[in-house]
Amino acid sequence: MGSVNKEDKPVLPLGRAEDLTGVVFGKLTALYRTTPNGSTRLPAWLCQCTCGNYSVVYAANLRNGCTKSCGCSWHDVVTIHGLANKCPEYYIWKCISPRVKKGARREKHYYLKGIKLCDRWHPSNRLGFYNFIHDMGRMPLGKNSIDRLDNSKGYEPGNCRWADEFDQANNRTITKYVTYKGEKRPCAEVAREMGIDYLTLYQRCMDHGDNVDEHKIGNSVLMYEFQGRKQGLIDWATELGIKWGTLYHRLVKSGWSVEKAFTTPVRSNLSFD
Repeated sequence: MGSVNKEDKPVLPLGRAEDLTGVVFGKLTALYRTTPNGSTRLPAWLCQCTCGNYSVVYAANLRNGCTKSCGCSWHDVVTIHGLANKCPEYYIWKCISPRVKKGARREKHYYLKGIKLCDRWHPSNRLGFYNFIHDMGRMPLGKNSIDRLDNSKGYEPGNCRWADEFDQANNRTITKYVTYKGEKRPCAEVAREMGIDYLTLYQRCMDHGDNVDEHKIGNSVLMYEFQGRKQGLIDWATELGIKWGTLYHRLVKSGWSVEKAFTTPVRSNLSFD
């Protein structure tokens, strides 16, 4: 019913009404029975919210869970949804539901395998995005996609993380594994450690076998110097939060300078799996 002034609300006798004094309902604590404006027929209670505001709420709405705050929780949700045009997390969240629904373009990889978006995060839940941000947190720099830890399970708390393209490449059912320094490891992880382009290493393995130690790839190392430091393109991509494919295309295909390639922003850098 909105925030009210505590001093304006009289204390009414309980009569036959259930005593809710001191009972907590969400963020609200019932203080005493009173009357809402213009009505004395339905039992109502003056409640104090954890935010400090007072609110008069019908007893029925308290008991059935329809009202759990003075309105501040809904304000938080509206505020978060108001970030839609500025918040990259919102676009990733918004795109999950269409991907897992029946008839989607990649239906066989999601819907037909039973991959779903949990009710807690679902757009049909008015708190869906609020819950998503609460559970996942804001997107870290360089982690521009959402990844499922167990690909046999859906999008739900505990099974999702913010990830970069290498995390995703290492966590797919079609991940390419190679032998490097006597160990079997994901191809993307080895390429990152060696500082070479992933596709270059992948193609070499397809052509010459999966034992990387036997390959001659010295001339394929992509090392670039920027701001007094020199490291592989893969590491620069992670540090700058720009896909290595974008940097590779700028530097190798388009012939951009390192300064221009590393400092020019990208319009959109969002993905999920």
